[in-house]
Amino acid sequence: MSEFLERAQKYQKDFAGLPPAIHPRWKGFPVHKLQKFLDKLTWGESSSEESVSRERIGSFNEHGFSIELSGSKWSLEGNLPEGLQFSEFKKPSEKFLKHSEADGFNDLRSSLSDSGIQIEVGSQYKNQEPLVLTEIGGKSDQWISPLRKIRVKEGATLELVLVFQNLEGLLSPLIQIELEPGSRLEMIQWASGASKECLSRIEVRQEAFSHFEFSELDHGVERGRSEVHVELVGKEAQSKVSGIHLLSGEDLFDSRVRMVHVSPETYSHQNFKCVAAGKSQSLFGGDIIIEKDAQRVNSSQVHKALLISKTAKANAYPELEIHADDVKAAHGSSTGQLDPEQIFYLKSRGLSLGDATHLLSEAFVNDVVLKISSAKLRSVFRSVLKDVLPDYVKQMESKWRQS
Repeated sequence: MSEFLERAQKYQKDFAGLPPAIHPRWKGFPVHKLQKFLDKLTWGESSSEESVSRERIGSFNEHGFSIELSGSKWSLEGNLPEGLQFSEFKKPSEKFLKHSEADGFNDLRSSLSDSGIQIEVGSQYKNQEPLVLTEIGGKSDQWISPLRKIRVKEGATLELVLVFQNLEGLLSPLIQIELEPGSRLEMIQWASGASKECLSRIEVRQEAFSHFEFSELDHGVERGRSEVHVELVGKEAQSKVSGIHLLSGEDLFDSRVRMVHVSPETYSHQNFKCVAAGKSQSLFGGDIIIEKDAQRVNSSQVHKALLISKTAKANAYPELEIHADDVKAAHGSSTGQLDPEQIFYLKSRGLSLGDATHLLSEAFVNDVVLKISSAKLRSVFRSVLKDVLPDYVKQMESKWRQS
């Protein structure tokens, strides 16, 4: 028995181990490498006193106000706007989602924290700028599993920027989102390049006429995983989930979306773009489940990967599970390389190989940015992409010079 398994069973007696490689939600992910990494870690509280790079976070502050989260604590300069409340809460015993599948890693992650931070948004919340939440990780030998709960009350609206800043350990936040009837949450998530290991999970429960929109940007995480599980339990609930992944070196990023339509006349859309260079690997798993009573559902999924090098890999595992007969459901996935004719054309106009790759990569992922509904969140997402994309291309250029 490994050290990790022995220590894990102290927290959760019935823990049988990490999900096997054949687990449908972990297919392709190197679970054995994760276990070796976990064998070296201890569980701990994150610390806001750690030295964390905030150069790129600074660009968010002109768009909104920032709150730093650390374990079960939060820090804010000034006063919270009316209608926004932060509080500590004890972890509930019952499952938040009724249609989630058993997962040893997530069960263990949930058991690590007895309390978390709850954010409640009321209808009187009228802040004109996005809320920025910065999640601080721990030291190189720590596994931090913060628990967060966001409740958007009936008729309320929130625009949210969520930034993960880890040091050298493992950050694995669990975020549970409850959208009451007629509420709206639009959020973007960024896994910072300061991270080494980041495995996040977002669980969303939507009531009638609610709207959820989520867009993520990943760049620089050596091994990352993002899970978004949505249950549309109310009539005419809508959900849009999208992401951009910029991978290089030996990075691996695994994005998993599970969209469960429980009620009729609900809508969902998934749109993911990945650019992979070096020996990096992109994984995507997108599930669409339509229950028997969920008639007149419209659900779609798109995943596209652009491989910059011959050694980069991209794998997609789309799945449809339909139990209703009056629905629209579609999925599509494609993987390809840069068009040599487009590269030649741009170089003939005086662009370097790096500039041409930059331009084509930006054009490839830009539709994800353009489809973000909120103009302010779209501006934030574009500004971060503008910062990280040149650095990403420079990394590729250095490899080209060496080859």
